Amino acid sequence: MIHARLRGERTRPFRYKHDGSLATIGKRLAVIDFGWIKLRGAFAWWIWGLAHIYFLIGVRNRLSVALNWLWIYTRDQRRSRLITQGSAAGETERSTPSR
Repeated sequence: MIHARLRGERTRPFRYKHDGSLATIGKRLAVIDFGWIKLRGAFAWWIWGLAHIYFLIGVRNRLSVALNWLWIYTRDQRRSRLITQGSAAGETERSTPSR
């Protein structure tokens, strides 16, 4: 559109089309609102995952993420993505009681 306008060509006015909303809301739970259909729960979570894999660029990235998520799902390793220890600079020293 920018190139067309710089060349002086007529362009159609911009129209925004909302395709819907997807959001995860917990462990294996999501909500979906496409306007004409609204879903929530585990089924919506699967659709959310498929949508995110679909919008990745390249077959290699899609396959890598899909296999990684499948491995985490089947092994129930969700906690492996959590950071539970502070960094060396941000950690507070533990005081040990003297005897």
